[in-house]
Amino acid sequence: SGVDVSLHLHPDVGEYSLYAYNGYLAILDHTASAERMRIDSTGRVGINRTPAISNSKLEVGGADNVPLINVEASGATAGIGIGGGSLKFFYGTSAKMNLSSSGNLEGLENLYVAEDIGHSGDSNTYMSWQADQLDFYMGGNHISEFTTGGIQTRAGFDCGAGGGTYGNMFCSTNLSGY
Repeated sequence: SGVDVSLHLHPDVGEYSLYAYNGYLAILDHTASAERMRIDSTGRVGINRTPAISNSKLEVGGADNVPLINVEASGATAGIGIGGGSLKFFYGTSAKMNLSSSGNLEGLENLYVAEDIGHSGDSNTYMSWQADQLDFYMGGNHISEFTTGGIQTRAGFDCGAGGGTYGNMFCSTNLSGY
């Protein structure tokens, strides 16, 4: 503890050192006068930053709105970064989806689900997809379905193929102009 040990590397384009001191190991970039990576005494790793979050094992620092952690396969890259109060998911260098600090998923062009989308606070209220059909459930009851043949509610309203007006609801199979 408190012993300063270092290994200096002098490549043609810059000078780096591996530095061990007071419970951490660091890689220093002397050309840019910056610490590039640190491993502290608990095993936490910081890249471009000193690890500061107690339960974190890897922390990466860098610019906003760019992918900071990337994966690559067959020449394609994808990554994650942060900026504007959102966790950002990238394909290449283009942000494709954001998870905002308030928990909202933003920026999707399309969302594909296998079958259901539900409400986390009410497990028996959800939308369910089947081939050419969308069903709505509330309180565990199947309340309506949308199909290529029309809209049907379980409360007695049946649009069918012909359409019509039922109370305050209008139903038509020809929705041009809407």
